[in-house]
Amino acid sequence: MRIIGENFGPLINFDIKIKPFSIFIGPNASGKSYVAYLIWCLLRVEPDFDKLDKILQNHVKDIKDPNLTKGIKDFLKSSLYNPDLFYVELENLLKDTFSINEVSELIQEETQEAKFIITNNSGSAKISFSLTKEKGLQLEKIEGIKNKIESLEIKTKRTIRNTSGVKVILSMKGEELYSLDLQSSKDIYKLSSFIPIVFQEIFDGYSPYFEIPLLPDGKAGLMRAHSAIVYLLMDRKWKPVIPLNAADAEFMRAFEILEPRIKDKEIANLASFIEEKMNAQFLLYREPPRYVVKIRGLEMPIERAPSGHREIAPLILTLKYGLIENAMLIMEEPEAHLHPDAHSIITRALARLSQFSDVLITTHSVYILDEISNLIKLNELNSMDKKELGYEEWEGIVPDDVGIYFFSFDGKVKSLEITEEGIEESELDQVVLEMANAHARVESKFESKRVSKGYSQKL
Repeated sequence: MRIIGENFGPLINFDIKIKPFSIFIGPNASGKSYVAYLIWCLLRVEPDFDKLDKILQNHVKDIKDPNLTKGIKDFLKSSLYNPDLFYVELENLLKDTFSINEVSELIQEETQEAKFIITNNSGSAKISFSLTKEKGLQLEKIEGIKNKIESLEIKTKRTIRNTSGVKVILSMKGEELYSLDLQSSKDIYKLSSFIPIVFQEIFDGYSPYFEIPLLPDGKAGLMRAHSAIVYLLMDRKWKPVIPLNAADAEFMRAFEILEPRIKDKEIANLASFIEEKMNAQFLLYREPPRYVVKIRGLEMPIERAPSGHREIAPLILTLKYGLIENAMLIMEEPEAHLHPDAHSIITRALARLSQFSDVLITTHSVYILDEISNLIKLNELNSMDKKELGYEEWEGIVPDDVGIYFFSFDGKVKSLEITEEGIEESELDQVVLEMANAHARVESKFESKRVSKGYSQKL
């Protein structure tokens, strides 16, 4: 999946290819969150389900229909050739996410139009959008999908458990993508689940109406006020509107419906890894207080926990109870409120997570970049070397799985070069070097004055 844009927010242009582990770096107000939230909106937007259901009913009515496979393919073609169906709510979602009245507020100052495009990695398939002050958000065109849709293959066979049921198999170029068991005609609605699978195949992992956990900035504050905010949101007598943007509101909703039931054991093990390294446990109960932190044997509700633990609690709980394989996690500033040692721990866990689900983070931490370089080099070492260095056998990441993008004040985004030797020196490293040089200059001047003063006193 790639996203290309121009004149969006503070950005003149950007071309970002989402890798298993994508990192946005750069100074404040350079546009990192703008792009991260845009990606979240494009993934999270929901289609017009009523229209989608009508299209399905027009093409598929009975699983016993001898033309069932043709009907399913016609349904997919009718839906995918009608992209407005999937982005009808995108304009409102952008407004709610960026807390704006009109989407034209997202157009860069002194320009008349903004554009963003979703493409596959090669750029052969595209969904193009424009933002203008007169028309707002417009879906311009969809290109390069016809041949792939025509190559879809639908096969059916009887299910083993129910001889009157049907197993529907979706393939493309001989490769099976997905299958469904339809026990009766009441299950026909399940065929809509083919659509995100086809999107992902065409656009190299991109699909709308996908559950994407987003852990926004200010997690510590949101977790401290979580119970109070949820109470006010649910109290119908409370008339004033709580000013939460769509991302924060979704964050609150996602945690309110979490159940203490592990979704994916491998991913949940990463939560245990962080807990062990940080010497803390993050507990979820069905009854209040639902979110509890246990530090050195002392349990406390999340509202009373230290800021660093409140900041990292959403990640721990998401890994345990909210994330499945082949999904995506977007997280802003995982380093916030944490000691530098914890930056390394979180990076190691997220790097491992990227082998199961895509990970996208924004960060200002040089420690995170340094740890990514370590993990790239670590990939070339054997188990004994890793153990000697204090790492686990499973740790390491290949350069091709990492994408690091530097957002600069000039409105441009640069992709950093990543090799087996790690990450090229970034401007973030340059800032640290300049700070160190400034310290050295002050220290040098101080020492020279002290020596001079001591010499004059001796005289």
